[in-house]
Amino acid sequence: MPLIDGYWRPSETAYIVEIPGVGPSANDRLHHMTRYRANKTLKDAARCAAHCHVVARDGKPLAAARIDVTLIRKPRVRPKDRDNALSCVKAAVDGVVASGLIRDDGPLYVEYGAIEQRVGPVPLTILSLTEIQPRLA
Repeated sequence: MPLIDGYWRPSETAYIVEIPGVGPSANDRLHHMTRYRANKTLKDAARCAAHCHVVARDGKPLAAARIDVTLIRKPRVRPKDRDNALSCVKAAVDGVVASGLIRDDGPLYVEYGAIEQRVGPVPLTILSLTEIQPRLA
């Protein structure tokens, strides 16, 4: 929520970051280098996808953000619980931080909202970032 006339007002602006693929879950049994490569690919794709929003904001990061997550999965893949879904998007959020759209992914700057999982033809991670009032330490 941006500061307008000394008051925090709700913002209707949501920054949508679409990243191809879904990151590895905490339950995936992967070799550590395979996990690293998958996370690095997701992080780099998120950084590039979020960069256009950084340019539109003249390089100013959001004060704090609520992140709503949508995971598009293949038809035969089981839905993930909330914790595993959040572990799938950790690398993508790190990429958004690397782009400069948000300052940090700690609890002072980020809160996670809804996590939706849908079936689609190709895996896709969609992050919807809405500016909120930052939390006090």
